[in-house]
Amino acid sequence: MKEAKIQKPERHQRLFGLSTPLRAAVIPPLSAARWLLVLIVAAGVYFFHGFLFPVLAALVIAFASWPLYRRLLAGVGGNRTIAATLAILFILTFLVVPIALAGTYAINEVREWVGWAIETNRHGAPTPHWIATLPVVGEWLNEQWTRNFGHPGGIGELIQLISGANIGSIYRGVLAAGGSAFGLLLTLLFMMIALFFAYRDGEHFAGQVDRLGERILPTRWERISRVVPATISSTVTGMTVIAI
Repeated sequence: MKEAKIQKPERHQRLFGLSTPLRAAVIPPLSAARWLLVLIVAAGVYFFHGFLFPVLAALVIAFASWPLYRRLLAGVGGNRTIAATLAILFILTFLVVPIALAGTYAINEVREWVGWAIETNRHGAPTPHWIATLPVVGEWLNEQWTRNFGHPGGIGELIQLISGANIGSIYRGVLAAGGSAFGLLLTLLFMMIALFFAYRDGEHFAGQVDRLGERILPTRWERISRVVPATISSTVTGMTVIAI
Protein backbone atom coordinates (compact mmCIF):
# COMPACT_ATOMS: atom_id res chain seq x y z
CA MET A 1 0.00 0.00 0.00
CA LYS A 2 1.17 3.39 -0.86
CA GLU A 3 1.29 5.83 1.94
CA ALA A 4 -1.20 8.65 1.52
CA LYS A 5 0.51 11.91 1.04
CA ILE A 6 -0.69 14.70 3.30
CA GLN A 7 -1.18 17.80 1.19
CA LYS A 8 -0.44 21.00 2.99
CA PRO A 9 -2.41 24.08 1.95
CA GLU A 10 -0.38 26.35 -0.20
CA ARG A 11 0.28 29.76 1.20
CA HIS A 12 -0.55 32.48 -1.27
CA GLN A 13 1.32 35.71 -1.20
CA ARG A 14 -0.83 38.64 -0.02
CA LEU A 15 -1.11 41.61 -2.31
CA PHE A 16 -1.18 44.19 0.51
CA GLY A 17 0.01 43.97 4.07
CA LEU A 18 1.73 41.29 6.05
CA SER A 19 0.69 37.67 6.15
CA THR A 20 0.53 37.70 9.95
CA PRO A 21 -1.73 40.11 11.87
CA LEU A 22 -0.26 42.94 13.86
CA ARG A 23 0.04 42.39 17.58
CA ALA A 24 -1.13 45.94 18.50
CA ALA A 25 -4.07 47.74 16.88
CA VAL A 26 -3.93 51.41 15.98
CA ILE A 27 -7.17 52.03 17.94
CA PRO A 28 -7.72 49.89 21.04
CA PRO A 29 -10.84 47.69 20.73
CA LEU A 30 -12.37 49.13 23.91
CA SER A 31 -12.02 52.72 22.65
CA ALA A 32 -13.42 51.73 19.26
CA ALA A 33 -16.42 50.09 20.95
CA ARG A 34 -17.06 53.20 23.03
CA TRP A 35 -16.96 55.50 20.02
CA LEU A 36 -19.16 53.10 18.07
CA LEU A 37 -21.76 53.18 20.86
CA VAL A 38 -21.62 56.98 20.91
CA LEU A 39 -22.12 57.11 17.14
CA ILE A 40 -25.07 54.70 17.38
CA VAL A 41 -26.71 56.85 20.07
CA ALA A 42 -26.09 60.01 18.03
CA ALA A 43 -27.57 58.39 14.91
CA GLY A 44 -30.60 57.25 16.89
CA VAL A 45 -31.15 60.77 18.23
CA TYR A 46 -30.80 62.21 14.72
CA PHE A 47 -33.23 59.82 13.02
CA PHE A 48 -35.73 59.55 15.89
CA HIS A 49 -35.56 63.08 17.32
CA GLY A 50 -39.33 63.42 16.87
CA PHE A 51 -39.82 60.72 19.52
CA LEU A 52 -37.11 62.06 21.82
CA PHE A 53 -39.31 64.55 23.67
CA PRO A 54 -42.10 62.10 24.65
CA VAL A 55 -39.54 59.45 25.68
CA LEU A 56 -37.63 61.93 27.85
CA ALA A 57 -40.92 63.16 29.35
CA ALA A 58 -41.88 59.56 30.15
CA LEU A 59 -38.49 58.92 31.78
CA VAL A 60 -38.76 62.09 33.87
CA ILE A 61 -42.24 61.09 35.08
CA ALA A 62 -41.00 57.58 35.82
CA PHE A 63 -38.01 58.90 37.80
CA ALA A 64 -40.18 61.28 39.82
CA SER A 65 -42.95 58.77 40.59
CA TRP A 66 -40.80 55.66 41.05
CA PRO A 67 -41.12 55.53 44.89
CA LEU A 68 -44.93 55.63 44.59
CA TYR A 69 -44.80 53.02 41.84
CA ARG A 70 -42.76 50.71 44.09
CA ARG A 71 -45.54 50.90 46.71
CA LEU A 72 -48.14 50.19 44.04
CA LEU A 73 -46.07 47.26 42.79
CA ALA A 74 -45.89 45.82 46.28
CA GLY A 75 -49.65 46.31 46.68
CA VAL A 76 -50.48 44.19 43.62
CA GLY A 77 -48.18 41.34 44.60
CA GLY A 78 -45.27 42.21 42.31
CA ASN A 79 -47.21 41.91 39.04
CA ARG A 80 -45.44 44.48 36.89
CA THR A 81 -48.00 44.53 34.07
CA ILE A 82 -50.93 45.22 36.40
CA ALA A 83 -48.93 47.80 38.36
CA ALA A 84 -47.86 49.62 35.19
CA THR A 85 -51.44 49.59 33.85
CA LEU A 86 -52.81 51.04 37.10
CA ALA A 87 -50.09 53.69 37.18
CA ILE A 88 -50.91 54.75 33.60
CA LEU A 89 -54.62 54.93 34.47
CA PHE A 90 -53.86 57.13 37.49
CA ILE A 91 -51.70 59.47 35.38
CA LEU A 92 -54.35 59.64 32.65
CA THR A 93 -56.94 60.51 35.29
CA PHE A 94 -54.61 63.20 36.65
CA LEU A 95 -54.24 64.62 33.12
CA VAL A 96 -57.69 64.04 31.67
CA VAL A 97 -59.79 65.38 34.56
CA PRO A 98 -58.22 68.91 34.59
CA ILE A 99 -58.26 69.03 30.78
CA ALA A 100 -61.92 67.97 30.73
CA LEU A 101 -62.80 70.64 33.31
CA ALA A 102 -60.92 73.31 31.37
CA GLY A 103 -62.52 72.16 28.10
CA THR A 104 -66.01 72.30 29.62
CA TYR A 105 -65.37 75.78 30.95
CA ALA A 106 -64.02 76.93 27.56
CA ILE A 107 -67.01 75.47 25.69
CA ASN A 108 -69.43 77.26 28.01
CA GLU A 109 -67.55 80.53 27.57
CA VAL A 110 -67.55 80.17 23.77
CA ARG A 111 -71.26 79.39 23.81
CA GLU A 112 -71.98 82.54 25.81
CA TRP A 113 -69.81 84.64 23.51
CA VAL A 114 -71.53 83.25 20.41
CA GLY A 115 -74.95 83.94 21.92
CA TRP A 116 -73.92 87.48 22.80
CA ALA A 117 -72.51 88.04 19.28
CA ILE A 118 -75.75 86.81 17.67
CA GLU A 119 -77.91 89.08 19.82
CA THR A 120 -75.59 92.04 19.30
CA ASN A 121 -75.55 91.50 15.55
CA ARG A 122 -79.35 91.28 15.51
CA HIS A 123 -80.21 94.30 17.68
CA GLY A 124 -76.95 96.15 18.34
CA ALA A 125 -75.47 96.86 21.76
CA PRO A 126 -74.49 100.01 23.64
CA THR A 127 -70.94 100.51 24.83
CA PRO A 128 -70.35 98.83 28.21
CA HIS A 129 -69.95 101.30 31.01
CA TRP A 130 -66.52 100.04 32.09
CA ILE A 131 -65.16 100.54 28.57
CA ALA A 132 -66.61 104.04 28.14
CA THR A 133 -65.21 105.18 31.49
CA LEU A 134 -61.64 104.01 30.90
CA PRO A 135 -59.12 106.84 31.35
CA VAL A 136 -57.45 108.36 28.26
CA VAL A 137 -58.82 105.83 25.72
CA GLY A 138 -62.43 105.50 26.95
CA GLU A 139 -63.88 108.12 24.60
CA TRP A 140 -62.10 106.72 21.54
CA LEU A 141 -63.21 103.16 22.39
CA ASN A 142 -66.77 104.40 22.85
CA GLU A 143 -66.74 105.90 19.34
CA GLN A 144 -65.33 102.72 17.80
CA TRP A 145 -67.83 100.53 19.63
CA THR A 146 -70.76 102.69 18.54
CA ARG A 147 -69.55 102.67 14.95
CA ASN A 148 -69.03 98.88 14.75
CA PHE A 149 -71.45 97.33 17.26
CA GLY A 150 -74.02 100.01 18.05
CA HIS A 151 -76.29 99.22 15.08
CA PRO A 152 -77.87 95.95 13.87
CA GLY A 153 -75.65 93.89 11.57
CA GLY A 154 -72.42 95.50 12.77
CA ILE A 155 -70.67 92.29 13.80
CA GLY A 156 -71.62 90.61 10.50
CA GLU A 157 -70.14 93.49 8.51
CA LEU A 158 -66.96 93.43 10.58
CA ILE A 159 -66.54 89.64 10.20
CA GLN A 160 -67.17 89.86 6.45
CA LEU A 161 -64.62 92.66 6.12
CA ILE A 162 -61.92 90.81 8.10
CA SER A 163 -62.53 87.37 6.59
CA GLY A 164 -62.76 88.68 3.03
CA ALA A 165 -59.32 90.27 3.22
CA ASN A 166 -57.62 87.47 5.16
CA ILE A 167 -59.46 84.30 4.20
CA GLY A 168 -56.21 82.59 3.12
CA SER A 169 -54.44 83.42 6.38
CA ILE A 170 -57.43 82.27 8.43
CA TYR A 171 -57.58 78.99 6.50
CA ARG A 172 -53.86 78.34 6.98
CA GLY A 173 -54.13 79.25 10.65
CA VAL A 174 -56.98 76.78 11.17
CA LEU A 175 -55.01 74.03 9.41
CA ALA A 176 -51.90 74.78 11.47
CA ALA A 177 -53.91 74.74 14.70
CA GLY A 178 -55.52 71.41 13.75
CA GLY A 179 -52.15 69.90 12.87
CA SER A 180 -50.62 71.12 16.14
CA ALA A 181 -53.49 69.65 18.17
CA PHE A 182 -53.19 66.31 16.35
CA GLY A 183 -49.42 66.28 16.85
CA LEU A 184 -49.86 67.03 20.55
CA LEU A 185 -52.33 64.15 20.85
CA LEU A 186 -49.90 61.74 19.17
CA THR A 187 -47.05 62.96 21.38
CA LEU A 188 -49.16 62.37 24.49
CA LEU A 189 -50.14 58.90 23.26
CA PHE A 190 -46.53 57.89 22.56
CA MET A 191 -45.46 59.30 25.93
CA MET A 192 -48.05 57.11 27.68
CA ILE A 193 -46.82 54.04 25.76
CA ALA A 194 -43.19 54.79 26.65
CA LEU A 195 -44.17 55.41 30.28
CA PHE A 196 -45.97 52.06 30.46
CA PHE A 197 -42.84 50.18 29.37
CA ALA A 198 -40.67 52.36 31.63
CA TYR A 199 -42.79 51.25 34.60
CA ARG A 200 -43.05 47.60 33.57
CA ASP A 201 -39.43 47.03 32.50
CA GLY A 202 -37.77 49.92 34.33
CA GLU A 203 -35.40 47.88 36.47
CA HIS A 204 -34.26 45.72 33.54
CA PHE A 205 -33.79 48.82 31.41
CA ALA A 206 -31.82 50.53 34.19
CA GLY A 207 -29.53 47.49 34.43
CA GLN A 208 -28.81 47.64 30.70
CA VAL A 209 -28.12 51.38 30.89
CA ASP A 210 -25.75 50.74 33.84
CA ARG A 211 -23.78 48.15 31.86
CA LEU A 212 -23.61 50.48 28.88
CA GLY A 213 -22.56 53.45 31.01
CA GLU A 214 -19.86 51.46 32.78
CA ARG A 215 -18.36 50.55 29.42
CA ILE A 216 -18.41 54.15 28.16
CA LEU A 217 -17.47 55.92 31.42
CA PRO A 218 -16.11 53.25 33.76
CA THR A 219 -14.69 55.66 36.34
CA ARG A 220 -17.53 58.19 36.56
CA TRP A 221 -20.69 56.31 35.69
CA GLU A 222 -21.47 55.18 39.23
CA ARG A 223 -21.64 58.76 40.50
CA ILE A 224 -23.57 59.99 37.44
CA SER A 225 -26.11 57.16 37.66
CA ARG A 226 -26.89 58.09 41.27
CA VAL A 227 -26.87 61.88 40.98
CA VAL A 228 -28.96 62.30 37.80
CA PRO A 229 -32.11 60.39 38.95
CA ALA A 230 -32.05 62.11 42.34
CA THR A 231 -31.69 65.52 40.67
CA ILE A 232 -34.56 64.84 38.25
CA SER A 233 -36.82 63.55 41.01
CA SER A 234 -36.07 66.52 43.28
CA THR A 235 -36.59 69.04 40.46
CA VAL A 236 -39.92 67.57 39.35
CA THR A 237 -41.15 67.27 42.94
CA GLY A 238 -40.19 70.87 43.69
CA MET A 239 -41.86 72.20 40.53
CA THR A 240 -45.01 70.21 41.32
CA VAL A 241 -45.17 71.60 44.86
CA ILE A 242 -44.61 75.15 43.56
CA ALA A 243 -47.35 74.68 40.92
CA ILE A 244 -49.80 73.44 43.55
